[in-house]
Amino acid sequence: MKTKSIGAFLGSALATVTVMAMGSTLVNAQVASGPVPATCNSEVQYSWPGAGFDQLGGSIVSVALSVGPPVGILPVSRTLPAAVAAGTYDVDTVSYDGNSNRAAGVAQLFEQFHLEFLDSSGVVIASSATTPDIADGVVEATWAGSVGQVVLDRDAVEIRAMHSFPFVTNPDTANSVMPVCVGLSVVAPPTTTAAPTTTAAPTTVAPTTVAPTTTVATQVLPAVEVAQPATPTAGTPVFTG
Repeated sequence: MKTKSIGAFLGSALATVTVMAMGSTLVNAQVASGPVPATCNSEVQYSWPGAGFDQLGGSIVSVALSVGPPVGILPVSRTLPAAVAAGTYDVDTVSYDGNSNRAAGVAQLFEQFHLEFLDSSGVVIASSATTPDIADGVVEATWAGSVGQVVLDRDAVEIRAMHSFPFVTNPDTANSVMPVCVGLSVVAPPTTTAAPTTTAAPTTVAPTTVAPTTTVATQVLPAVEVAQPATPTAGTPVFTG
């Protein structure tokens, strides 16, 4: 983006709005009307604040470009809080750039960003595809469309718009672009994979072997009578003289 030019702005008021279809996407050259967040309409929608005509504070850039106070250094990314449950989503977004001096400025070939979904630890869970570059040679340009699908294996608490070419160092331009909004449509909720059921092997009971019973022949012996000793008779002692 460049410093405002009143003359350039008045001249741009005569510009004709042009619309070019690009498949399912749209590049819209506007005249000082600002972006239209409603194009992000989906089941769930989030919008970044501060996007509008000649509002530098809403932009992200490809280099840490100093534009002076009160804006300071423009960032390469912008993050907003979100509450996105785990699952698969179709993702739509809108990119925008509008400047009263833009039509006469140099071409910005990398006005592009992609979306990153972060968990509560700040880890990037998934990233979207990159938006296409928006139209040059016009006062304002907006792109609206799909940036594919993302699969979140856990809940996201932030969505970050990250400039896709943060290290392009063209001294003539910052490739400034404003992330406007993001829309999410549920494709599939998270699937829980049940642990496979393990079928217990049948219990084999070893057959019990009973030892054969041995029959012992018992021989009954006849009773044997044992002669009992006679009861001794007391004898008469014999005395000899």
